[in-house]
Amino acid sequence: MKILSWIFLLFFTSKGHAYTNFSHERITRGALNYLRTHTHTFLETDEWARIMSENKELVDESLVRSVVDTDYKSDMWLGAIFHESFSGGIEDGWVNMFTTLTHFMTIGVPGTLWENNGFSYKYGSKSGRDNMLNYFSLVLKDYNGSTAEWRGKYPSGSKVGDIIFPPANVPAEKALEILFSSKRATASRSINWDERLALISGIFKTEHPIRHFWRGEIKGLPVRFDQLGVALHMIQDMTVPHHSMSTSDLCHHEYEFAVDNLACPNGKINYRPYHDGSYFGDVYPQCESLYDEKMITRLMGEVPALRLDGTLGLSERMQKIAEMSHLWSWQFLANKKIQLKFPDGNKIEAESCTTLMNHDKFKEQVKYQYNLAIAASVSVFESVAYRYESAQTCGPLYTPRINRY
Repeated sequence: MKILSWIFLLFFTSKGHAYTNFSHERITRGALNYLRTHTHTFLETDEWARIMSENKELVDESLVRSVVDTDYKSDMWLGAIFHESFSGGIEDGWVNMFTTLTHFMTIGVPGTLWENNGFSYKYGSKSGRDNMLNYFSLVLKDYNGSTAEWRGKYPSGSKVGDIIFPPANVPAEKALEILFSSKRATASRSINWDERLALISGIFKTEHPIRHFWRGEIKGLPVRFDQLGVALHMIQDMTVPHHSMSTSDLCHHEYEFAVDNLACPNGKINYRPYHDGSYFGDVYPQCESLYDEKMITRLMGEVPALRLDGTLGLSERMQKIAEMSHLWSWQFLANKKIQLKFPDGNKIEAESCTTLMNHDKFKEQVKYQYNLAIAASVSVFESVAYRYESAQTCGPLYTPRINRY
C-alpha cells in the first residue's frame, strides 16, 4: 500500500508537466506586451489591439486565466486499486491534473491514432517518473473528449501504460473551433464559478478541494475569446524540449523550475494562488529577465514555424516548433553523469540536473526557448485574429494584407 501511495504522489504531484503556471503567465503577458508595442502583420490584429487597449485589465486577465487554467481541467479521470476515480494529485498544496498528459507531441515516431502521437509510456524513457505510469492497477476511468470519436479511442478500464494520449494539437484545434464558431460579444462581462476537484493525496485518501475559475467576455471580440488561451498554452508547451519527447523524466521538472528562476532571479514565487484559482492581476511585473523583444522580432522573421503568410495552420505550426525543441537530447552516461546536447551540437555534462542547469550554455538556450514561446504566442494570436475577422466579413483566409516582418 505504501508503494502505491508513493508512486501516485511522486508522479502526480511532482510540480508540473510543462512550464509552470508562473512561466505560462509570464510568457502570455510577454506576448500581450509585444502585441501592444510592435507593428502587426494584419490589419485585423490592429483592430483587436484597439479593443484590447480599451479593455486592458479584462483582456489580460481573461487570456492569462485561460492559459493557466488549461492545466486544471477535470477531463481525465484515472482509477487504481483501493481508490475512487480521481483527476489529479495533491501534496503540500501542490496540484497536478491528469489533463496535462494531453500537452505533448511525440516527434520522431510515426503516429498511430493521430498524425503525431501524444504522451505515451511506450515512447518515453520507461524510467524514473515515466515508469510510474506503468503501475499495474492504474487505469483510465473516463476521458471527456470533445467528440464521440475522441472518446471511443479510450475505453474505460484501459491500462494507462498502454495508452497513447492525444497530441497537444488536438485539444488546441478543438478550442479554436469553439472560438471561431462563437459570435462577437455585444457586451463585456466576467463569469466566475467554483469546481470541486478529486485529487489523490495518499493511500486510501482522496481530497476534494474547491478551485475558483474565471473567464471574461470582451465587447467586440469573440464570446469564447478565452479558448484562445488553450491554443496558446499548447503551443507554449511545444517549446519545452521534453514535450516533444513524451517524457516527464530526463530533468523535465528541474528544467521548468530553472526557467522560473531565470525569469525571476531575485523574487520568491508563490504558486499556491494558481492552484486554488485565487490569483489575479500582474503580481510579478519585475520578473522579466528572460524577455527579449529584439530576439522575439528576430524569431518572428527567421523561424519558418512562425510565418504568417497563410501556409501554416495551428497543428503544422505546433509540429514545427516541437521539431525544433526535439533537437535537445539528454543522456545518462556510464560515469553516472548527465549529458545534455543542444540543437547546435554543443554538449555539457554534470553530476545532477540542477548542476547542469547552472551552466551558461543552458541559460542561453533556455532564453531562446522562452522567447520562442512568446513569439509563437504572438503568431497564433495574429493568425486567429485574422481568420476570425475574415470569416465575419466573408473575406479571404490567411492572406496577409500587410506583411511587416
